[in-house]
This record gives sequence, structure tokens and C-alpha cells, in this order.
Amino acid sequence: MNLQAEKLLKEEQEEIIRYGIARGKVILISTLITIMLGWILGVIWQSIIFWFSLGILRRYAGGYHADTEKSCFSISFVIVLASLFCIKEVSIGVELDIAIQTFCLLAIFLRAPVENKNHILDEDERREYGFRVKIIEIILYFIYIFLSLFGNQGAVISLGMANFVVTLSLFAGYVKNRKEINKVKKRLAEENCI
Repeated sequence: MNLQAEKLLKEEQEEIIRYGIARGKVILISTLITIMLGWILGVIWQSIIFWFSLGILRRYAGGYHADTEKSCFSISFVIVLASLFCIKEVSIGVELDIAIQTFCLLAIFLRAPVENKNHILDEDERREYGFRVKIIEIILYFIYIFLSLFGNQGAVISLGMANFVVTLSLFAGYVKNRKEINKVKKRLAEENCI
């Protein structure tokens, strides 16, 4: 390998490391804010369940992505605050709640993963992400049903709210990204990159 290639490889590796560190900071700050809001609202352990469930589903489901980091933070903050408030204050019947969660399960099965213009998935990635999100969703759904019938209502509402937020994000992301992704795919196909 020549000196120029080594330099490019090193720069690429440094960029990956910088991205990973920046991403880690965002995740840490978001987690701390979620737990702090949970503490303020008196639903700290529910906020942890919500954040964990949301994160694990969203990772493979995809969905809506804001155009700037500032708008991403603002939207995320509002969604977390509203979700934790609903976890604390809203109570609906078990039958309606299970119906909503069943709708979310079907929506995730039919729609996920939803990519965005910054992360276009190839066919292998679509299959892998789709498979993973379906397995995760089935596990969370059965935990949800079990807890609904026999367990802790706080955990049930936290799981359900995370599922509901991911479902809304899928639909919002699909609507937003449909045109943008088609343009990018067309451009990449023309350049023989796909």
C-alpha cells in the first residue's frame, strides 16, 4: 500500500472514530435527559423501560429522521416528554390497549424497516433489519401481553408507548422519505453504485 492510500485509510478510520464518539455522546445525553424527565415526572423506572424499548425497536425499524441535529433534539425531547407524561397520566382499558399494540405489531411487520436518505439499505440489509425488528417486536409484544394480563401496569404502558412512538415514526418517515429515497436510488443506479 502506498503512502497516499495509507493516509486516506487513516483519515477514514479517524472519521469513523469521531462519528462513533459523537454518536455515543448523543445517546448518553438523550438517555440522561429521559431518565431525568422520568425522575421529575415520578416515572423513573418506566422511563428506563420506555427508552430501552424505543431504542431497540428504532435501531432496526428506522423511521422519521429530522434534517438537522437541533430539530432532531427538539423533536425527540417533545416526544419523550409527551410519552412520559402519557405513561404517568393516561389510562385506557386493556382491550383497547391490546388492540392498539396489535395494530402497531402489524404496522411494524408491514412497514419496517423505513430507511432515510442518509442510510439507504441494500437488499441484504433490508432483509436483516426486517428480520431483527420482527423478532424484537414479537418478543416485546408477548412480554406486553403477558404483563397486561398478569403484571405491572407501569411496565405495560411503557412498552406500549415505545411501540406506539416507533409506529408513528415509521409512518412519518415513510411519508417524508419516499420521494427523497427514490431520487437517491435512481442517481445511484445511474452511477452503477447499487
